[in-house]
Amino acid sequence: MQPAKRAPWETKGASKGLSLDDPSQLRIVTGKPLDGFQQIGIECVHNESIGWSFANIATVQTLSSLETCSVFFLITKGYVKNKIVAFGVEESRVVETVVTVLDPVCGVCEPRAVTITNLATDPCDFVQASYDDDALRVEVKSMIAVLIELRKSDSSGEDWEKYRLSNTLDEYVLSLLTAFGIDKTSIQHRTVVKQDYVCKRLMIPYETRDRLYVKSGAFSVQVRPCRRPSDPAESGLELLRVDHAGCLSSLYKKFEHQEGFLGCFGSQGARYIRVKDEHIADMRRAIYPNSDRFSEKNISIKIVDQYKCLGFPTGTSLKVVASSLEGLGWIVIPLRVVHLNELAIVFVGSNEDPPDWRFVTSAGPIVIQKYTIEQRSQQRPKAAAHQQSGSVIKKLEMPMAQTLSDVSTASSQPSTSAANFDPWANWKPTGSQNQVLASRVERLEKQMSAVNGDIKDLQKHQVATTCKLETMQAENAQGFKSLMAAIQEIKMSQSAASTPIQSPPLKLPRQS
Repeated sequence: MQPAKRAPWETKGASKGLSLDDPSQLRIVTGKPLDGFQQIGIECVHNESIGWSFANIATVQTLSSLETCSVFFLITKGYVKNKIVAFGVEESRVVETVVTVLDPVCGVCEPRAVTITNLATDPCDFVQASYDDDALRVEVKSMIAVLIELRKSDSSGEDWEKYRLSNTLDEYVLSLLTAFGIDKTSIQHRTVVKQDYVCKRLMIPYETRDRLYVKSGAFSVQVRPCRRPSDPAESGLELLRVDHAGCLSSLYKKFEHQEGFLGCFGSQGARYIRVKDEHIADMRRAIYPNSDRFSEKNISIKIVDQYKCLGFPTGTSLKVVASSLEGLGWIVIPLRVVHLNELAIVFVGSNEDPPDWRFVTSAGPIVIQKYTIEQRSQQRPKAAAHQQSGSVIKKLEMPMAQTLSDVSTASSQPSTSAANFDPWANWKPTGSQNQVLASRVERLEKQMSAVNGDIKDLQKHQVATTCKLETMQAENAQGFKSLMAAIQEIKMSQSAASTPIQSPPLKLPRQS
């Protein structure tokens, strides 16, 4: 196993991560320096911790509710203030800046863009960037990375022929950026053209995100953010899954005049529509006009978290689930139900935690568990295996009309059991799933041809060895015959040359 070329971000256990090179680059809001404070490992953080620690975005989410009694802050890689605020952290606690960090593995000291999350209880213990009043002023803009994509499987024949070349897609993207007035402030990466797939990466100002999203789906060209499965949901919008078999351009034309519409996109064969938070109810009425999952109480809520409800009897409908939990004081949107033997597993979404995690009903207790991103990630390999082998869970699921998921996360899962929850989890910039499968088949074919060549060489060696053995056997048989003939000849010559010995005369009997 090759040793790591760079140190990890976090210091965890025996693995030493990055460290702050110059603590004087930061100071407490009261003006005091960080003298006497030290960095601690992320596993040692508790409510009495003092100092700072390097933490990944997932660790920040875990520690977002922690409050320390003194100065303590987390340093996260990149400008991720919006993501951390989405975890429920107060915006005043989060600061974006640049600090120099030291890598103990490669011995490099370099500036890095970081986000500082203050966990101190007292605002006077918060930490901010330290610089003099006469320091050079540099404007910092919040940018967001997006992908401009065109897939042959999601587009009409006319749209594909028009924009499948890199220069035509570049012209279309440039026209959009110019129309929005951000052609000078945006960063355009090289367009990647592959089989049945064209992609271009952009860095745009965060405040122009919705204006670009509105054009997602026009001419079958979609706009998607660059995200990881562990990233929180995008703020200010909701994702709604749509049952639409046509191309993206036809879906775009169907809903482009709907108020709050922020474009549409495709992921793993499914179609999704973005909508502003304040227009969720109107868009749901337009997309799901006859769905029994919604009522006047839950049709306008934004799904912040997802939950598993255990204890409902098999055969329980989504409408009964919504009304039952509403009677218990918890407004939810049913997402999916998996019917097992006697009991069913119901997945719901809500904008708040339940008032209690266990309820007692006439049918027995109802246990509620938060369905986290980590749990969904752990189930992806199982779900993919079930999809290939025709799993039993797929057969037990409700019909598609009753199980369309109204999702709020921007990640996808290709499996049957989790595809309705994370439409962006398996995002791959290399192209569509068909292209990935094609490259895998091509790689396997090359391996098979190499194996066939080795088998043919082995067969040739076996034939040559067999011929040599037959020749050696014939030579040995001939030599054995010659040896036996020579031995016989020697015996005959010896018997002919020897003189026979006469027998002694018979002894006569003695006469008396």
